[in-house]
Amino acid sequence: MAESKLMVWNTDPSETQPYEHLDDFVTAKIVGECLNRHYPGHLWEITIPDNQGTINIVDQVMNSWGLEAGGRWGVVIKKNDYATSSELERLAIRYCGELLERFNLSRGKLNMDEFNSLPTDYAGRHAFQK
Repeated sequence: MAESKLMVWNTDPSETQPYEHLDDFVTAKIVGECLNRHYPGHLWEITIPDNQGTINIVDQVMNSWGLEAGGRWGVVIKKNDYATSSELERLAIRYCGELLERFNLSRGKLNMDEFNSLPTDYAGRHAFQK
């Protein structure tokens, strides 16, 4: 079984390209709909870089408030870690749930009161992990 990957990567939004392949669009749609069902209120960004064999998922709600470590936190699913759409959904639910828990957020619907009660640093950025 694949291990969860919590990674930081910096991307320039101006470099975001539309999905060039229909299968990538369908894959992103499957993941997005699944995450919206299980974790409503979060703003999931799903990108599938060409020729990398990965699906990158970022919660824009968490990233919009800043992180003490800088960068963008998300999960990476390798395309060879699943064979069916149900396996892909299971991995997305598991990995994104672990991401939320690592930042002291509960799985499920986004609770802004919980989010706003997280500790902040001197600049008002949420300091999720110590």
